[in-house]
Amino acid sequence: MLGLLGALVEQSLVTARTGEGERETRYGMLEPVRQYAVEKLKESGEQEETRRRHAAFFVRLAEENAPGLRGPWQAAWLDLLEREQDNFRTAFSWALGDTGDAPTAARMAWALQGFLWIRGYHREGRRWAEATLRRGLPDGLRARALHVAAMTAYIQGNYAEAGKAWEDALLLSRRAGDTLVEASALSGEGLVRMARAEPEAAIPSLEESVALFGRCGDHYMATVARGWFSLALFASGDTEGAERTFEEALAWIRPTGNPSVTQSALYNLAELAMARGDHGRAGRMLEEAVGFSGRMGDGVSLAHGLQKLAIVASSRGEAERVATLLGTAEGLLGDAGAPGHAFLNPDPSLLGGAAEAARAALGGRAFERARERGGSMTFERAVAYALGSDAAGSDPVTP
Repeated sequence: MLGLLGALVEQSLVTARTGEGERETRYGMLEPVRQYAVEKLKESGEQEETRRRHAAFFVRLAEENAPGLRGPWQAAWLDLLEREQDNFRTAFSWALGDTGDAPTAARMAWALQGFLWIRGYHREGRRWAEATLRRGLPDGLRARALHVAAMTAYIQGNYAEAGKAWEDALLLSRRAGDTLVEASALSGEGLVRMARAEPEAAIPSLEESVALFGRCGDHYMATVARGWFSLALFASGDTEGAERTFEEALAWIRPTGNPSVTQSALYNLAELAMARGDHGRAGRMLEEAVGFSGRMGDGVSLAHGLQKLAIVASSRGEAERVATLLGTAEGLLGDAGAPGHAFLNPDPSLLGGAAEAARAALGGRAFERARERGGSMTFERAVAYALGSDAAGSDPVTP
């Protein structure tokens, strides 16, 4: 009996298949029963082994699900991982405890990095990674934990810490012969340089990362890095080269059906269109991208999309919509506790101009009221409003 209790007491386990014809069965227990089972498990002396087996199960689950985040069923895989958050937290707690296993924590952080990025668990992911790095790890796993720590620090706007962690990850990955982490660290270094307004310095690192991802056969990340490389070209003044590279990336992405990479390409192509004054094309791309953000629950990317949509709305003289969109974006970023992805930030002069024009048209008090209404929107309502199916006061419509 204790063996069965041990399989259940730490958290509810899941049997699931994701895909066409999905079926799922979950097993849970009432809290008093769980507490009783925990006590009996302690008495039996099996608690430590049970927690080890629990962590082993969920690190495998994270690793096996990681490839699913790169295909057309990305949103479904994200939802599955979301349902297991308490189990992952329990597994990390054991792995980082006195009798735990730091390599298990490093493997789990690496496997969950896409989930942490998209669903906005930046603060929690950073705590996990930094706690893991305080333990003894072989070079390869330390490099992977450093990458996760850097990634989450970057999203939170801590570019100095992110840059240092990626620098260390690059050295360790080369020592360990881990080309995948080497490519990831090079991408990270490029992102930090772009965030510091040094696009010319970012270009070599990003270009090399694209080549290394391709050498590893990781076409998904090669495409992501190619998008960042395009942004560096754009920021350095090579608009033609940037647009050509973005279009090439989008042509590869669309057949895969992957939402997150598609939305990123669309957001950035919209930025290029706005720079040329083609707000109609920008608006169409942004609405498509917002739909992807909504389906994935990606609040940070959505916030950047709303900022760009505010610029488009300003070009149409829609002052109240500008103020509402800006407030909604601020609210989403506030909920995430992060300034967002620097590579998705809209042109600050265009964004500031849109805000100033809307304030002048509405007056200060009306502008602030509209911004406050936007800031109070739920994620679902923000998506609906951005797509024109919610007038900021009606019930949300799922995109």
